[in-house]
Amino acid sequence: MKTYGKILAAYGKIELFVAILAFSAALLLVTAQVLARQFNGSLWWAQELAQLLIMYAYFLGVSHLYQVRQMVVVDFLVDRFSPKMRRLFYIVSLVAVVIFCTVLLIAISKLYQPEMRFPSFVIQVPRFYWTLPMGIASASMILTSIYFLIHALRTSTWPTSGRIEEFEHEMAFAKSDYEY
Repeated sequence: MKTYGKILAAYGKIELFVAILAFSAALLLVTAQVLARQFNGSLWWAQELAQLLIMYAYFLGVSHLYQVRQMVVVDFLVDRFSPKMRRLFYIVSLVAVVIFCTVLLIAISKLYQPEMRFPSFVIQVPRFYWTLPMGIASASMILTSIYFLIHALRTSTWPTSGRIEEFEHEMAFAKSDYEY
């Protein structure tokens, strides 16, 4: 399990790097386009490329946040459950993420051939490259959920407080260098 966690942590760093790089490049492109328009020019390809980069930044960024467990959790209802019920709720939610992301991956795989045949209007990149970051993020979230699911099923000692955050902090394979 430690090796699995280390592989996921290394992938998470790559994912974060690519997300930040894509967001920065999109920001530079939009800035360049604004400046070009101030001088009656235009980078005719900048908007479409910026949209593509934002797709990668968004989906890889969300996947990274899920991996380092920095997602928004609404737990006012779950906090009222017993520790045993919290654990069960946690396991069910991880299984739900795996199922949902698997359904997304199946749908994306069905789009592969049709979208590879149709290029984008301006930069002529196959439309599938706009769908691909959702597939990458889904696969990453499946692997992360499986990691925590295995730990949740193997662990006989759940934090006495029953708090999911304590369990995840203890079992985490990746920590965020940032406070989101």
